[in-house]
Amino acid sequence: MVGGQASQDAMFWSLNPDRGSTRDAVGLRLRGGAQFNDYFAVEGHLGTGGSDGEADLDYIAGAYAKGIVSVAPDIRLYGLAGFTEGDI
Repeated sequence: MVGGQASQDAMFWSLNPDRGSTRDAVGLRLRGGAQFNDYFAVEGHLGTGGSDGEADLDYIAGAYAKGIVSVAPDIRLYGLAGFTEGDI
């Protein structure tokens, strides 16, 4: 399967600082990617929103390489490796 994809979803996030109370909220995440062959794809994520008192999620952005292994005709396992950056 070769092609592209785009989606959006609710993103639940949590901040657990070394000192102070835990903060959590829900934001919006947009995801997009392209699959180049049966074994390799790339994905990008952008998210924002959500506030819990003093903690506001300004943005989150990530880029990932995706390895795919077919274990049955309609079942595939995958793993993501990449980075994420955010600003709270």
